[in-house]
Amino acid sequence: MFEKTIFYLIGGLGLFLLGMRIMSEGLQKVARERIRRILAALTNNRLMGVLVGASITAIIQSSSATTVMLVGFVNAGLMSLAQAVTVIMGANIGTTITAQIIAFKITKYALPCIGVGMGIWLFSRWRRLSYLGEALVGFGLLFFGLHLMQEAAVPLRSNAQVMEVLTTFSAWPMAAVLAGALLTVLVQSSSASVGITLALATGGLITYPAAVAMVLGENIGTTITANLASVGTNLTARRTARAHFLFNCFGVAYILLAFPWYFKLVNWLTPGDPTLIAQTAQQALSLGVGVGEAPYVARHIANAHTYFNVLNTLVFLPLMPFLVKAAERISPARPGDEAERLVYLDTRMVDTPAIAMEQARQETTRMAQFASEMYQDAVAYLLNEDEARHEEVTRKEEVVDVLHKEITDFLVGVSQQSIGPTISGQIRSMMRIVNNLEKIGDHAEYISKLAQRKVDQRLPFSPSATKHLEQISDVAGRFVTLVTTAIEENNPNIAEEADRLETELDQMESMMRDDNIKRLKEGTSQVESGMVFNDLLSTFEKIGDQSYNIAEALMGKK
Repeated sequence: MFEKTIFYLIGGLGLFLLGMRIMSEGLQKVARERIRRILAALTNNRLMGVLVGASITAIIQSSSATTVMLVGFVNAGLMSLAQAVTVIMGANIGTTITAQIIAFKITKYALPCIGVGMGIWLFSRWRRLSYLGEALVGFGLLFFGLHLMQEAAVPLRSNAQVMEVLTTFSAWPMAAVLAGALLTVLVQSSSASVGITLALATGGLITYPAAVAMVLGENIGTTITANLASVGTNLTARRTARAHFLFNCFGVAYILLAFPWYFKLVNWLTPGDPTLIAQTAQQALSLGVGVGEAPYVARHIANAHTYFNVLNTLVFLPLMPFLVKAAERISPARPGDEAERLVYLDTRMVDTPAIAMEQARQETTRMAQFASEMYQDAVAYLLNEDEARHEEVTRKEEVVDVLHKEITDFLVGVSQQSIGPTISGQIRSMMRIVNNLEKIGDHAEYISKLAQRKVDQRLPFSPSATKHLEQISDVAGRFVTLVTTAIEENNPNIAEEADRLETELDQMESMMRDDNIKRLKEGTSQVESGMVFNDLLSTFEKIGDQSYNIAEALMGKK
């Protein structure tokens, strides 16, 4: 019997987590573009930020996905850290919708949801309807897993050792808070951990006060997960995670101080007795639950979860500036924070291709900007002998190499998911762009090294040679700027300008190489200077080739 209970608990938990993930992914696919536009259009209105955060998270059933999108917008300059924190407050409220749904007694519809949803998912010709079918399958799996956990929880009430441990949570609310936080860290989802708590409370394994304390801890646990995920990320991501942690920790602290009064508030606003347990089969039938289950406790716990996040938001909304400053003080800026670390990529989003591709595009834009800056620094060192520019090229080369590796690995991870031909084509194009950006960075570094050789060996360049370098570097620079801007704006309409610049560079390189040979024959140029000049011409021409490859990738050419 005990073995069956354990199997039901493990299997139920697995189905619950799988259902949560499938449902969230399906809903995200349906709503992703609309959500991005809403977030991008956010104003400085704090209340609007909360409402948007709550609405979006309620729709896609993932506060993590909302937070990831927020970080991208903050780093793109479309949203301030303060705005992001208001949306996170709303996301905290939105994520409680899952608990509210679970509290409804609709587990009998779980299997029909799975069957109908799978039929729509597999056989629908309309993509959006197929995504809704996917979400419906997840919805059904979630409730079926919850049903199995509730069934497994009832027999455990007769186990003295289990009840002794769980009774501790009722006597020591702080222990329940810690248990809730740990549970959320383990399952990596506050919605899932709240669902588990509801199953335990409905089965009579934990008391109503202990369940509420666990839910409070689960609100802290979800921020611990975010903070662990922010290790090694950019400054804004860390500050956002810290603000979220402070927001929930302070909220849990004052609610624990007023625990008895908080229960009275929840009980006053919620009908039914949360301590009632169905003792007989007749009573259970009339209440619509199984024998030994509590019919009203799930709604009370769900409301306690929602009320906590609403109350906490109302308390901290006027204190927003102080919360932001506290997060900034905890996570001060370090030298190179914005340059040497990934800003947009989040490996947790690899299994959500649509969001992952947007992150990869933004990180590729950032890589293009670094490569463009490298080129400008290298040319400035070549023409003006500005030593500081040479050091910048060396520093940025390391960043470009890291971005090349990380973006490529990220795209490979996305390609291993279940994706359609559109996203598959985008991955191929983006990989081509990233590879050519890395080569532009290498060529810029080589220009800088040739310039250093020119300076160290004091190689003389004739006025004609210097003028030619100024001309060809200008055309190559305009080509690099063209493709960098096109990547940033996701603009494929650059064919005419790309063809013109490519032709101009090829003609200039050929003409200038002939002039260099003429100067060498006439003795107006040293052999060593002529060799360096030829290498520079060849490198500028190669930069044009890489830029043209990027233009072709943007245009969708193979």
